[in-house]
Amino acid sequence: MRILYIAVHSHVSWGAEFWMAKAFKQKGVDVIPIDYRQLRATGGNALIKTTIENLNGAFDIVFLQRADGIPPAVFSNVTQPIVLWSTELLHRRKCIDALLKSDIFSWVFLHTSACMQKVQSTFPHHVKHMSVLNNGTPSEYIHQNPLSKKYFAIFNRTLSFRRRRWLFPSRHMVTIKKGRYGADYFSDLRSSKVALNVHYSSNIDFETGVFEAMASGCVVVSETLPSHTVRDLNMTNAILQVKTPTEMKQALIALQNDPGMLNAYYLKSMDAIQSNTWENRAEQVLEKLNRILLG
Repeated sequence: MRILYIAVHSHVSWGAEFWMAKAFKQKGVDVIPIDYRQLRATGGNALIKTTIENLNGAFDIVFLQRADGIPPAVFSNVTQPIVLWSTELLHRRKCIDALLKSDIFSWVFLHTSACMQKVQSTFPHHVKHMSVLNNGTPSEYIHQNPLSKKYFAIFNRTLSFRRRRWLFPSRHMVTIKKGRYGADYFSDLRSSKVALNVHYSSNIDFETGVFEAMASGCVVVSETLPSHTVRDLNMTNAILQVKTPTEMKQALIALQNDPGMLNAYYLKSMDAIQSNTWENRAEQVLEKLNRILLG
């Protein structure tokens, strides 16, 4: 299979595109990457369109990820099937509405079940060809080492006002890391016993950072997550969920005072993450792409 993978490929050793492309290649897929943001910065959407058309005949299917601000007209001369992977909450992002209004896609992968509900109500023509594609973690970063930790608890994600408010009661127990990516990001996680997860906004999400923290050997203490997603991922007993900032502090105190409880969550987390890697997600995508190509 030859996949024209249109996404943001400028991230090296981090980002969903990097790991998905790597997993595709490991499974024998010929990946032809196009970084649409780089092309658009040089020549606008017209250059994206021209680049795709110049590759006609070199690929079997288009895999379009993120796609912020790309108009459907970019694909007007594409005859191969096109699959969209929307990796953001649709409630926060309106920049792919024009694409979703179109009928150019053979399949649409969405970020959460809430996104599916949004599509069902706003873009119902996709109902019969859409599904959720959850995030994952690099299998090579699954790190089983519950000992020798530098930090008790860490938060290493973008700090919104809401997140600052949630972290404030636990501020004396949590180390905050900012602006760390790739190997440095994972090194920080591997150095901590616990990782905290707080939603960026009031929209409930299940971010990649949860998977990455679990893979790095952290026990995850999280603001309440989508119950159906947690259940589907077999993580019901692997993540310690809390409803308020005060409950988050109480959970940290409980873990700090009870090594047995901490180790129990660690073991459940390690078990759950084994089936939630980017390789698992690539298999899911490739199964669908093969079905589309077979008609």
